[in-house]
Amino acid sequence: MTNSDENINKLNTNISKLNSENEAIKKLIIGAETDSSLFSPGTKRKAERTYSSSSDSEAIETIINNKPFTNRLRSEIMKRFVNDKGQTLGFYEKKFHNDMEEIKKDLFVPKNSNFKESWKKAGDSFKNDKNKKK
Repeated sequence: MTNSDENINKLNTNISKLNSENEAIKKLIIGAETDSSLFSPGTKRKAERTYSSSSDSEAIETIINNKPFTNRLRSEIMKRFVNDKGQTLGFYEKKFHNDMEEIKKDLFVPKNSNFKESWKKAGDSFKNDKNKKK
């Protein structure tokens, strides 16, 4: 084998190893979709940092309803999309997909919920806000 072939094989081995480690971490931290996970998809690194600090994990434990999730989401949207206020989540996801993915990574899901359920509740709240303005 040439030197470049060896390097490619080593790289592939390392990538496979990292992928399997990430899957194990993901299963530990995020769990199944029906699990009452505290974290949104894609927040493995943030979750690891959060659990390393007891004060942060205590703060997370106090989240018991969807209001902080929705308010944080609304706040981030208002900051990033000042010219498109008062729209539905579907509008923002379609028009600003990459920005919305970044916002999702920083959201904490309420204790007895999952990301999908919290996102739906937040979406309903955005729809209600839009209907009130009509």
